[in-house]
Amino acid sequence: MSDFKEIAEKLAMKTYRANQVHQSYSYNVDYWLIGKGKGYIDAKRMGPVMFLIVYIWLAYFTVNTFLEMEGFSYLFFSNIPSDQTRYESIIDRMSYFWTERYYYKFIFGIFLSTYLFFLSVHFMFGSYPRPVRFNQNNGLVYTRWWGQVWVVDWNHAAIKIWRGKNMFLPWQANYRGICIRLHRINRKGKVQERYVVLSALNSNRIDDLKIGGDPGLLYWHWLDEYMRGASFEGEAPAGSRKKCIPEPKIGRFWLLEKLMRFRPYKFPPKIDEQAIELNRKLKNKKAYRAFKGAKLPENPFFTWAVDFPERVTPNKDGIIDDAVTGNSVLIRESIINDLNDSSADRVKVLEPIVKEQGVTKSYRDYTKTKLEKALASDIHKTPEELELIKLYIELGGYEAQR
Repeated sequence: MSDFKEIAEKLAMKTYRANQVHQSYSYNVDYWLIGKGKGYIDAKRMGPVMFLIVYIWLAYFTVNTFLEMEGFSYLFFSNIPSDQTRYESIIDRMSYFWTERYYYKFIFGIFLSTYLFFLSVHFMFGSYPRPVRFNQNNGLVYTRWWGQVWVVDWNHAAIKIWRGKNMFLPWQANYRGICIRLHRINRKGKVQERYVVLSALNSNRIDDLKIGGDPGLLYWHWLDEYMRGASFEGEAPAGSRKKCIPEPKIGRFWLLEKLMRFRPYKFPPKIDEQAIELNRKLKNKKAYRAFKGAKLPENPFFTWAVDFPERVTPNKDGIIDDAVTGNSVLIRESIINDLNDSSADRVKVLEPIVKEQGVTKSYRDYTKTKLEKALASDIHKTPEELELIKLYIELGGYEAQR
C-alpha cells in the first residue's frame, strides 16, 4: 500500500499543460467516453464510476432497513381485508397507531420506511454519473457537480498523471489515468479549483506494449487532437485537410456499469451557455494561472520507471534495448543445463529474467492458449526472448501468478 502511495505521489508531483502533449504518441480511448454529440464528447469521471459498487451496499442496507421497519409496522406486505384497498388498509392502520399513541410505529412506518424504500430504488436505478464534456466548438472543458458549473479553457488547462486503487472491490485493481484542473467562482466571488480524474477503469487490462504506451498518456493525446479540431476517421468530408483520429468505442465497460444507474445522464439545457459565461468571468478575473508546465518526456513508456521499477522501460517505439536482452540465449541454455531442481524452483529463477523482458504483467491475465497466440504475433521481441518466455510458460510461471 505504501509503495503504491509513493508511486501515485511521485507521478502527481508534476503538472503539465494540456495542449503540450507529444504528437508522436499513439491513441487509446476505447470505453473511456460515455457519450458524444455534434461538436462534443463526454468523458467518464473516474470517481463516481469506480464507486458504483458502493451503491449496491447502500441499496442493500436501505432495503433491509425498510424490511425491518415493515416487520413491526406491517403496512405494505400485510394481508388486507377483502373489503379494503391497500390504501384504505394503510390509512386505517396509521390511524390506529396514532390513536393508540404508537408514535414510533407511525413515524417509522409511514415516513422513514417509505423514504428508505425510494432511496434504495434511487441507488440502484438512478441516472449515470454526470461526465466531463469536451466541447470542440468553443474549446472548453466543463461539467456540473453539486449544482455548480466547473470549467476550463483547454489552452489553459493543467493535467496531472493519476494513479488510484478501487478499495471497494474484493480484488486488487490499480488504475492509471489523468486528471484535469477545473475552476468555478463561489458565492463570495472567489475562484476555486479542483482536479477531476478522467476514467481509467479498464487501464489495468490494457497491454501497454500493444497500444504503444501508458494508456493515460495516449488518452490525453487523443483528447488534445480532438480539442484541436480533428475529425473522426470516416467522418471527414472528402478532400478535407483536417487531421483524423480513431473513432472510439463509447459506452459502459464493466459489469457494474451496465447493471447500475442505467438511466442516462443529463446536462442542464443551458450548460453550454453557462460554461461560456463562467469562462468569460474567469478570464476577467485572470484566474487562469500562467504556467509553463513540466516538460513531458517523448517516450510514452516513461511512467514505467515509476510504475514497474522491476521491468526494463522500452524505448519510445516500444522496443526493449538489445543490450539488455542480447544474452537471453546464453541465459536460457544456462538455466536448462544447470538447474536440476523442481519446476517451482526453476520458475523462481526465471521470473526476474522474464520480468526484464517487460512481459510478465502485460500477459499475466492471458490463458495459456491466448498467451501462445499473443507471443506468436509479437513483433517486438526476438526469437531468443520468445523462447525464454515460452520456457517460463512451460514451467507454469504464469499459472502461479493467477
